[in-house]
Amino acid sequence: LRAFSFSSLDVSFFFLPPMGNQTCSCAGLCKQPDPWLQRFPGSPAPFFADLLVGQDSKSLNSVPNISDDNVIEYFTDIEGNWEYLINFVSKSKILHWTGNPRGVWGPGELAIKPEGILVFGGDAPDKGPGDIRIIKTLTRLKFQHPQQVFIVLGNRDLMKMRFLAELAPGDDNLEDPWLPTWEKSPMLLDDYLAKEGLEKNRVNKLRWMLQCNMGCQDGTFSTRKDELAHLNGTATDEDVLHSYIDSVDPRSSDPWMLEFLQLGVIALVVDDTLFVHGGLQDESVGHVPGRDSEITSVREWVVALNAWKDKELSEFVRQPRWQKAASGQRSRGGASLIEYGTPGAGKKTVIYYNPFDDGNPVKRSEKVRRFLDKSGIKCTISGHQPHGSTPTVVRHMETGLLAITADTSRSDTSGIGSKVFNPLNNRGHAISVVRLKGDFVIIEGDMN
Repeated sequence: LRAFSFSSLDVSFFFLPPMGNQTCSCAGLCKQPDPWLQRFPGSPAPFFADLLVGQDSKSLNSVPNISDDNVIEYFTDIEGNWEYLINFVSKSKILHWTGNPRGVWGPGELAIKPEGILVFGGDAPDKGPGDIRIIKTLTRLKFQHPQQVFIVLGNRDLMKMRFLAELAPGDDNLEDPWLPTWEKSPMLLDDYLAKEGLEKNRVNKLRWMLQCNMGCQDGTFSTRKDELAHLNGTATDEDVLHSYIDSVDPRSSDPWMLEFLQLGVIALVVDDTLFVHGGLQDESVGHVPGRDSEITSVREWVVALNAWKDKELSEFVRQPRWQKAASGQRSRGGASLIEYGTPGAGKKTVIYYNPFDDGNPVKRSEKVRRFLDKSGIKCTISGHQPHGSTPTVVRHMETGLLAITADTSRSDTSGIGSKVFNPLNNRGHAISVVRLKGDFVIIEGDMN
């Protein structure tokens, strides 16, 4: 059985002020691009280009054999909070900064120790002025250490695939905007524009998408604009629009969000631990979209599910914009993958799932426990559902399963001090590191 402990330590926040001369590539918008940020030095130039034309991510996510010397660390649902990443590294036993300070890009270049394995649990962007920096930092680290760094994709990550088709120039996108089928009572674009007193254009449609049908808070548009201003010295509404579109456009000079999606997986097994963004329930056990039968082995299921994700993403790369049939119906590549990260997937998704009952942790079902136990999975770690200032731990005595849910993104929704640099910060000063070493699982952090 795994042992479990929790320790609480003080945290000193490291806020980085805007640096007027700092530059980045950020979707090609920088006036003075830094080559370090444009294309990662030392990497073979065709790497991402080859990936974008259909290579799967299997070779990039080969998990090494785990020994007692390895230290696995996990964090999730950072949601654009750059300061949280800085403070996570300060708690980490495996991450550290090297080289000279890089201003708004951090105290140095993020590095990982040889014995370390890092798992990010998904939902990198959306609620803070750190989307670009977080995603580029994790992407660089993953590229440099493909067998030590793993990215599990969340709903907020996959949702970004919508932007290219839905924000492309054209009357149809404004006069007949696509509405998500999973939205039960959607606010129409015209109603939103009238309510806010806004003109009908692509910039304001982006505001509507972020606020009304993408699960973002009111203010996400502003936090992206703030980050672009931090990085470039200034930013316009049009810059915000193009930063979202270009980040997932296979033909753009810097598709940084698409690269992140290419490198990520839906599910990951490291030793005897399963990582997914949301969690498992009966209907999602062994399920791969497009297959009629369940896969009974956890590891075979993970391989098949990630292969399906790669296939869907390849379809998106081939057809990222709307294609209209003779009937007038619109379609785009990767539509099933987008839906898999939403309530539209029903109970068959491992991304959009709430493992709590009225806010209280519950045991996993007998079917889930059997599925995991049969394949020797002793621990599951996920995020997605915010629930407090420290991860929730549920021990299952029947099989020894340890289920950890670690989204603490709503630790303190009223903290005035924590909102000075990011008005959408609902974490307060809470921070946690989930660490696995040998037979032990340790959660270290600060609940204050």
